[in-house]
Amino acid sequence: MSAKVSLRRFAALDSDEQQPADTRPAALDRLIQVPGDVMDALTAVFGETGLLEDQARVAKVLEARREVQASWGRAAKSFIEAGKALLRLDVALVTPAERAALKAGCERLFPFSDPVASQLRSVARAVESGLLQPESCPASYSVAYQLCVMEAGDFAEAKRRGLVSPSVTRAAIIAFRKERQRAAEASTRVDEAGLRAEAQRLGTRIAHLQAEIKTLERRQAEIARLLTAEPEAGGTS
Repeated sequence: MSAKVSLRRFAALDSDEQQPADTRPAALDRLIQVPGDVMDALTAVFGETGLLEDQARVAKVLEARREVQASWGRAAKSFIEAGKALLRLDVALVTPAERAALKAGCERLFPFSDPVASQLRSVARAVESGLLQPESCPASYSVAYQLCVMEAGDFAEAKRRGLVSPSVTRAAIIAFRKERQRAAEASTRVDEAGLRAEAQRLGTRIAHLQAEIKTLERRQAEIARLLTAEPEAGGTS
């Protein structure tokens, strides 16, 4: 349960301090009572200004925040529904010619291009499969798409870091993907020094084996001569 704090008072009151009667209108009181995390955000943004001392303007900030978040949420829901509608349409198109025609004429039927339609379908599939929950879907279809095309391990890590959320930005996702790509490249990068050392060890080992082979070949030839000479020695006895 998130603690709620009043923007009018930042310090905790002493237990014996008499609190003045609250004469604020109920609606304003509702506006300025915010969860602790929102309070932290307001302080981080406006802490160096005088805005937090003005309840009316604080109320305006919170009202705008609620309206924007509500609109943002509706936007996410809208493109998910659009993607689902496209998936249903795909089922209705039964021939390759029909699907090709839709691909070529997408912009004549819908307010977006075929590449955008493809991204919307991907997001809708992720939602229908349970990979992406509607309530945690980013507010931009392009950002949601970036999540949907991640490898399973990358997606799990993005989720662990809190990047699978309506508030995540495209810049944050791109930075995350670049970081993961660099990590993957580092893990597969050729260890040149290690390979040179190994090659040297192999060369030394080969030289030893070649010398041993020559010794074995000389002994083999010697045994062959002895075996050839043995009958002659027996005949002269």
